[in-house]
Amino acid sequence: MNLGLTHSKIYFQEWKFILATIVNNYNHFVTSPWLVVKKLWNNNVFNDDTYNYQAASSKIKKFLKSSKKGINKNNVTCIDYFNGDLNLLLARLRKSNLERINYSSVLRINKKGLKTLDKIMSLKTPNPGKIFIVHDFPKPYDSVMPWDLMFASSKDHKEYGIKEGIYLHIYRQFPLFWEFLLLHEYVHHAIRSNMKKTKATGYKWIEEGLADWFALNAHYKLFRDWDFLVFVKNMYYIYEKVFPRSPLAEYAQYGKVITRIYLQGGHQAVGNILKAYLLNPDSKKWNDLYKDVINEKKSSYDQYRPLHLKTNFDRFLITLHEKADTINVPTLEYKILKILQRKHNHINKNYGLSQVKASVGDIKKAISNLMNLGFIIDHQKKYILNDSTIYLLRSNSIRPI
Repeated sequence: MNLGLTHSKIYFQEWKFILATIVNNYNHFVTSPWLVVKKLWNNNVFNDDTYNYQAASSKIKKFLKSSKKGINKNNVTCIDYFNGDLNLLLARLRKSNLERINYSSVLRINKKGLKTLDKIMSLKTPNPGKIFIVHDFPKPYDSVMPWDLMFASSKDHKEYGIKEGIYLHIYRQFPLFWEFLLLHEYVHHAIRSNMKKTKATGYKWIEEGLADWFALNAHYKLFRDWDFLVFVKNMYYIYEKVFPRSPLAEYAQYGKVITRIYLQGGHQAVGNILKAYLLNPDSKKWNDLYKDVINEKKSSYDQYRPLHLKTNFDRFLITLHEKADTINVPTLEYKILKILQRKHNHINKNYGLSQVKASVGDIKKAISNLMNLGFIIDHQKKYILNDSTIYLLRSNSIRPI
């Protein structure tokens, strides 16, 4: 049922709201965030209901009372730590005033998203049609689509009589992730609208891989939101760890293939893949390419010049699907790394660490340890963060102990 363009409230699903809150506070949990997610999931604490703070907090408090029973001490250092993480989750939920999406936010993405994607993808894409807010997806997708949203193409219109456009489920939205998913659907529309063969079957891996890739690029172009990039990276990681057979974990696998292609020739290589796919989407070579990349064999797309990482975003892309577990360092060493980060990644050796409250001997020892670990470089009277350390810090992957 179409609820119309004037409908102003689109709600979040309970489990997705909890998951997004955990991922968005990834670095604040004492135990591994994915273990918290797994414990809540395995005990069916949350479900597909519409998120409501009172109901969600009541479920967490009830689970807290029973969480001392049967917790795996090999995975969690102490039951108290786990319970502390649940209390942290409660506190974060209590502070959140985000329980729904305003339709005006959807229209904003609709207005700018496709234009940004066309520029990135070097395409000219027709408008995808209206945006529909629905209680159920149109038949035959109503019984088989567990998704937050879907795109109905001209093919769907011809075969099933579905109006072409973007369909958002009123009760299933995903906090922080929904903008990215909407852009993901626009990429599908752009690919299908620009194919030379309108009846092509195509390959799922390349369409889903490219949809995630270009959606992430467009999201960063639109919002310059580094925290969201870290959010996406950690979300992928949790899905691969906890829900390995889920569609999102599957798409993460496809994303790794696109990343490998990007490593061989940057944005040009990914763009060339897109162009070739649009010309011949049913070619067997796409199946062969996937196998070659997965098996790390040389492929026809390994011919481009070595990748030159020009921007921070470019550097982030190559780490998107890397392991997101944290690295623990002593508190003094962590403070030194954070000072370098605040000082644009380098400081003067003689006076740059004067604000650190520690003895000269302890500071020298900490610097020596950081250099031995490869976190910092001693260069021309300066201490400098190396590239990998910069992105470990930005992704909150380095923590003090």
